[in-house]
Amino acid sequence: MHIDKLMEQNFAETFYAAEKNSIDGHLFNFISQEKYFSAIKYFPHYPIKFRNKLVGGALLDKNRFHIAVLKEYRGKVGKEIIASIDWGLSYFNPFEARINAKNVEAKNLIKRYKSKIIKKNDQEETYLIFRRT
Repeated sequence: MHIDKLMEQNFAETFYAAEKNSIDGHLFNFISQEKYFSAIKYFPHYPIKFRNKLVGGALLDKNRFHIAVLKEYRGKVGKEIIASIDWGLSYFNPFEARINAKNVEAKNLIKRYKSKIIKKNDQEETYLIFRRT
């Protein structure tokens, strides 16, 4: 298999595993892993690594930004997440991001950017995130 295809497959598998444990994890009851893998390659995405190991990623779906990190690496990849947010803002400024209402680390990272809450409930908050000035 070509190296780019291996990298894409590795990204898809890692992101899938990380997303299954995210606030959107319930959605995976409605899509097969095969369909997910074939669809993900069409979205711009950014790998998130810890000590050169792929542990998650960021993905853009139009102006919606989504980050998923394997559970055991959450809280360890802040610099990588900041780099992925900057990458996402190079595509869309602003973009929309949903954050689990209990995810204190993510909310603290967002404070580095100009942001505005556009929707809020007990489970999640939706932000418009703007490029840093």
